[in-house]
Order: sequence, then structure tokens, then C-alpha cells
Amino acid sequence: MAAKRTPSKATSLPTGEALRTSLLDSQFHFSEQQTHGLVIVLAGMLSADIETIINQLNVRMDPRNIRVHALDAQVDQMDRMELKLFPSARRFWMRTPARGTITILIEGWYHFLFDPTRKPPKDLVAKLARRDHSERFLTNERVRVMKVWLDRSKASMKARLHDLDSSKETRWQISDRDRVTLAGYKTYRKRIDPELETSATRCDWTRIDMDAEDTDKTAPTDSLCHAILDALHKPPVPEAGPDLPPLKMAPALLTYRGQYPPEQQPADPEAMILDAQRRIRSLTDSKAFHDRALVVAFEGYDAAGKGGTIRYLVHGIDPRRRNVVPIAAPSSEELLYPYLWRFWKALPAKNDVTIFDRTWYGRVLVERVEGFAKPAEWSRAYGEINDFESEISRHGVILVKIWLDISSAEQSRRFKEREDTPWKNFKITEDDWRNRRKRTSYEKALADMLTYTHTDLAPWTVIPSDNKPVARARTLGLIADRLESALKKD
Repeated sequence: MAAKRTPSKATSLPTGEALRTSLLDSQFHFSEQQTHGLVIVLAGMLSADIETIINQLNVRMDPRNIRVHALDAQVDQMDRMELKLFPSARRFWMRTPARGTITILIEGWYHFLFDPTRKPPKDLVAKLARRDHSERFLTNERVRVMKVWLDRSKASMKARLHDLDSSKETRWQISDRDRVTLAGYKTYRKRIDPELETSATRCDWTRIDMDAEDTDKTAPTDSLCHAILDALHKPPVPEAGPDLPPLKMAPALLTYRGQYPPEQQPADPEAMILDAQRRIRSLTDSKAFHDRALVVAFEGYDAAGKGGTIRYLVHGIDPRRRNVVPIAAPSSEELLYPYLWRFWKALPAKNDVTIFDRTWYGRVLVERVEGFAKPAEWSRAYGEINDFESEISRHGVILVKIWLDISSAEQSRRFKEREDTPWKNFKITEDDWRNRRKRTSYEKALADMLTYTHTDLAPWTVIPSDNKPVARARTLGLIADRLESALKKD
């Protein structure tokens, strides 16, 4: 068995072979310890600089632990298909590095700003604000975000393009973007410099002076390597949890606990269920749904009827276009990623439906109550979840969030019924009884969850479920109504 290595400690910045050795030692230690992931957003004035510096990094480091993704405007066929089918942000989250790994994203989530052939979007400020939130989330989830800009003066860029253009072997490295950038250099600087100089809330940009290669060919790569060394050695420091505002929404949402009053009970819930199933099938088969997707997020107390309701729901959806995702404790692989990663991964493509049996709200429910998440982690999660839901909703996902509520007495009755029924025994475990004994703590967590994540884009609906047929009818009717309302707006 190979002996473990520790990163070299140097009193001054290494160069040459010493730098390469330090990088390899640090990369090995980083991969082995898995304290954090590293994502490098790499952009610059000249396309050839990006390719050159990545090739030089691969010589100095172990490329087997580095993934490179070109997510700029010049996407390939697979990227175009991904962009067509899923929310645009998903392609970034799916390439988020696991702890102990490095990912290089060419232009990353800033391609809309750095592409000189396109006008900046009208919602530029809002887009940059969303990038702030994403970078803050990654930092809090132990992913170090390192943003690198390969800078050139106008004279240097002009000379470099002349050199590349003078040979058939290198001329291909010049892109149309390079020529447009040089032609409008002053205007382009005014466009990008405010972002490169901003450090109030976002991760700072590291500027690499590519002009320095005129006197020292390795200087730019050395500068980048020193910055990477620092990033490998220093895990990101998560923020403290926010001060949460007072409760406002929960009492209004939790009007009834477990049971609707008699005057609100439907006369024929089974007929309501059949009608809702027909409506859901018709709506999800409609042409209007082709550019949309449906996510139904089920939460609720144990034995509240999530599984049975889902069985009725799937009868109204083409089985070729729906997926039921049961959420349990994260796997060993999932624990290496930010907690929302596995939910981005499971999102439906356009014209498809995904039903979550428990969801990303585990962070603020079971993880909070059981102590798996620290107070700073679960208190930050309300804003992180709102950002996630806002992002997918803006990109065509119809999100329906349902809490199936059940009274304490009815839950106890169903638990005992499961214990006494042979074909239901598998549904009841000691953990269910243990969770029931913590119901007071779950009530507090539930009230906070409903308060802080009930938004205009993604509202909660609480459905009393002591009466199973009524709860199923109400749930399926709600989903059909939400689908119909969303598709009418298109």
C-alpha cells in the first residue's frame, strides 16, 4: 500500500520543477482528504490563451482528476440538446465538482457577459445577482469557486493575433469573437471591467496578466498555479446562518389539522379522483405542455398517505414520460456534492413529469430535527431552496408543492394498523415511532418551512389527509388545476 503524502510546505513561491512537485503533492492530498471541491471559471480576452493555459496546467498537474467543460456560447450538439430540454442552470450544477475533484468551466455561468458578439441581456443585473447566490451556495457547500480572467492589453492582443495569423498551423486558433473583441476593445472593457472589479458579495476574480509572457513565457501559468495551490490548501469557509424573520404564514396554511370540516367534504371523492386523472392526462398530453415540465413535490408526516396518493396520480400520466423519485438518506456519492445536486440531476426534461416522494426539504425537516445539519446550514437552506425553485420555475417547470397533513391520533392508528397487518409490516420501523416521539420538534420545523418557503412562484398547499379518499381527490384536483392555470398563461 502506497504511503500517504502530505502537501509540500514552502516558505517562498516555488517555480519550475519545484512548483510542479508542489502542485502534484497538493492535488494528491486534496483528492485524498476530500475536504472540498474546486471549480475554476476560466475566461479571457483571447480564445487561444484559454486553450494554451489549460494545456500547460495538464502538464504540471494530474489531468485524470481535472474535468474541463466548455460552456461558453459555442456549445456543441449535446449542450444544445441539454439547453433545449432542461433549465439552463442545470448544465452548470451537473458539472459541479465532488469533494476532492477539480472542474474547469470555460466562461462558466458568465458567457452572457463575456461574449462580445451578443448584446448584454436586459436583465443583466438580475442575472449577476443570481450568480451571486449560486456562488455563495457553492461556497457554503464546500465548493471553492475560483474565477480567473486572462487579461491582455490592446497592444498585446493585437500582437498575439498577428503572430497566430502569420502561420497556417496556428491561424485556426483565432475565433470571430477575438476579432470582434479587438475591434471594439474599449467598449468591451467598459462592459466587463465592472464585473471583474466587483468584490462586494461575489468571489473575487483573479486576473492573470498575459502580457507578462512577452518577457517570461511561463509567468502567466506560474501565477495561475500559485492561485490553484492556495485554493487546494484552503477549504471555503461557510457563512453563518441568517437571522430569520418572525413567523407569518404558517397559521394561515395550517388551518385544518388532518381533517376538512364536514361542509368542505366532497360528496363523491372517487368521482373527483377519476375526473382529475382524466384532466391530468389530457393536459400533460397537450401540445401546450411540450415546452413545459411538471414537478410534484410531496412532503408530509409518516403514514400521511404520500405513497398511496402517488399511485393514484401516476394513473393519470403517460408512464413513458413520468418518473417517481423516492428520496432517502443521501448515498456516499451524493454526500460529496452540494445537497441540491441530486435534485438538479433528477429534474424532468421538457414534456416530462417527475414526482418526488420527499424532497430537498429534508434539509430543513429531518436533517434539522435529527441534527444532521448544523443550525447555520438549515437556516441558510430556506433562501437556497427559494433560489432553486425560482430558477427552475423561470425556465418552464411547473412546480406543485404539497404537504399532506395528518393528526397525531390518526397517525398513531395507522402505525398500529401497519404493525397488525402482515402485508403492511414493511412500512413501519422503529425509526417511524422514534420520529413520532419528536413530533413537537417536527411541528416547529414544519411551521418554519411553510413560512420561509411559501412564495408566489412556488406556494405550498397543505392538504389534510386523515380521510384518504378526500385527500387524494383534493391533491389530484389541485395538480390538475395548477397545470391548467400554467398552460393557459402560455
